Amino acid sequence: MSKANGSGNTNGHKRSTTMTVPASTPPDIYNANSVSEIKATLLHLHDQEAAVTARLDALVASQKDFSRELGRLDLLRAHLGSQVNTARNISHGMLSPAAATAERISGAVRRLDLEQARVKATLEVVEQVAELKACVLGVNGSMEGPQDWEMAASYLNRASKIPPEVVKGAFAAQIVPTAEVPDPPSVTLHNAAESLCGLFLREFDKAVKENNGAKITRFFKLFPLIGRSEVGLDVYGRYVCQGVASRARANLNAGPGGSQVKDGYFYASALTKLFEHIAQIIDGHGALVERHYGSGKMTRVIERLQVEADVQGGIIIDTWSDERNVDRKLTDIKSYAFTFLVQSFLPAQRATGTPRTGSPATRDGLQEGEDEGVDMKEIDAILNELGVMLERWSLYCRFVGDSCRPVEENGNAEAPLELPEFLVESTLSKKIRDRMIGPFNAMTTFFLRRSVEKAFQLDEQPTGLTLSLQRPLASEPPHITSAVDDIMYIVNKVLRQSIATSQEQVVTNVVPTLSRVLGADFIGMIQRKMRDECYPRPPVQGAQPAEQTVISFLVLINNLDIAVDYIRRIVRGQVESKPADGNPENGKTVTEDVDTAIAVNIVRVQSQ
Repeated sequence: MSKANGSGNTNGHKRSTTMTVPASTPPDIYNANSVSEIKATLLHLHDQEAAVTARLDALVASQKDFSRELGRLDLLRAHLGSQVNTARNISHGMLSPAAATAERISGAVRRLDLEQARVKATLEVVEQVAELKACVLGVNGSMEGPQDWEMAASYLNRASKIPPEVVKGAFAAQIVPTAEVPDPPSVTLHNAAESLCGLFLREFDKAVKENNGAKITRFFKLFPLIGRSEVGLDVYGRYVCQGVASRARANLNAGPGGSQVKDGYFYASALTKLFEHIAQIIDGHGALVERHYGSGKMTRVIERLQVEADVQGGIIIDTWSDERNVDRKLTDIKSYAFTFLVQSFLPAQRATGTPRTGSPATRDGLQEGEDEGVDMKEIDAILNELGVMLERWSLYCRFVGDSCRPVEENGNAEAPLELPEFLVESTLSKKIRDRMIGPFNAMTTFFLRRSVEKAFQLDEQPTGLTLSLQRPLASEPPHITSAVDDIMYIVNKVLRQSIATSQEQVVTNVVPTLSRVLGADFIGMIQRKMRDECYPRPPVQGAQPAEQTVISFLVLINNLDIAVDYIRRIVRGQVESKPADGNPENGKTVTEDVDTAIAVNIVRVQSQ
């Protein structure tokens, strides 16, 4: 019973110890305070002893495997030791002498390559000096004996391919000179080139005076062979410019002074012929220059031609300006007061003296002094001639720009065209901007406003209109006044003429001017009439407005409506037509501004 109780107490103490003592802190027998703690400590020590014993049994059991592996490692170490000895013997006994031998062979090969390179370079210099000597003797013999200039030039061309350091070297200075040619080769070649250059210039000028085309071509081809390409291009440019100048003077002086000078397109024709002649020279002679002088060398000739074009074109423009009295006409149009338009926008009581529009008396009066000193026919003729001249200038600029493009860009249609700087900054380009584009813009503005004013002066109402449903209309639709057709005809003419010039300064000036004139003068005049002259007000309260007043008001509304249709058709015609630069992708750049600035403006004002 006591053992059972003791045993029970032991188990109970064990559970109590397990619950109170942390697992991480092993029991310490030296600090035990009770029998239960001593038993717990002993139990823990028995567990540790069992674990250590199990680990030792496992190590003893695996000792055989470790012994077997250690024996195998000893065997491998013995084999590796013998292999190391063998490798060391081979390295010291066989590879070391072979490596030394290879190093000696490699050094010998490098020395041999260096010696061969030096020998090759020496032979090359010797060959070049031999070639130089043959060229020097050939040049001297060709110039002194048979005077074969082509052969002499070919010898100089061959000598130019020899490196300068060889020509000016000490070896050539010792070998090349002979009793016949004692000077150093560089001096001999330079003197020969200078002598041949002077000779070719004299022969070229002589052939030009004789108008001998074959001889001109013969000596022109020799300049690049003697290293004087720039001289040849300059003298050739001077030659072709002489032809341009003589033909331009002949064209300007053609015909018996009176009738042809009065022709509206005489100066436009003279300027066109000048540009066509230059274009023919560039197109016809470009292949010859490129073949004998190299790619891109024709640009130098074109620059020289442009200088001559500046002179001859400037003479044509100055003569045209003086003959047409352009400055006086510009002064006249700047001082023109547009009296009818101004009076039409004044209050009604101040415009009572305005004659009735459409009457025969008014038309007769307009024919006598309608423009107050400005002849509209002369302005129109000048604008037509200016339009042609500016169009020809644009075509000429495009041709020159395309001819001066680099070779790799000539076949690339997507590359943008850039005009060469010598053309943009040329005297002729500046003169065209000042003496042609400026007057064209000013005269176009005047012509447009004066045409609007004149159209309203001669405005006629449609006849045979009635509000009665029983009576048929005597006139055909559209029922508008004559001013709409007249003004839209002028708008279409001015727009087409301006776009045809292909000048940005013209288009950017004319398009806003069209918008301004149509919005202020044309629509403003119709608005003023609708408000002040024919607004359908009853004469007395409760009565109906007069039939003719209502008809006039409706006709003015039709004027605005039909004008919108006209503008849309005009813009559509420009959009669908071929652009000035020939690129369909750029076709809308000119006409989009017209659509937004004119048609939209008309619709906006009409809605008000």
